[in-house]
Amino acid sequence: MLEFFNTELVPWVEVGEGTAKTTIKTLADDDRTGDSTFLLHLPFNYYAGSEQVIHRFWEEVLILDGELTDLTLKKTFGVHYYSCRPPRMKHGPFTTTNPKGCTMLVITRYE
Repeated sequence: MLEFFNTELVPWVEVGEGTAKTTIKTLADDDRTGDSTFLLHLPFNYYAGSEQVIHRFWEEVLILDGELTDLTLKKTFGVHYYSCRPPRMKHGPFTTTNPKGCTMLVITRYE
């Protein structure tokens, strides 16, 4: 368990994926279960490729800033949009066309 802490003190870490670098800020990570909570920022003009993604875990996403476009659904989602995906649910690919990119709170957990 973690009590309140200032997330501004947690560094953003660059990870490579898509046409632009994404950054994550890990808020909680359980080595035993693999569950994690993090902020994910996709920069302006991010493009995740043409394939849908499938995970082995539950994934919850809340958009905090900017917008995210799902290329399969042909829909753009903005601030306050939420998604809860069960394991093996196909989703994406995604892109960002908003100059702010897209910042999301992401929670992953295994069954």
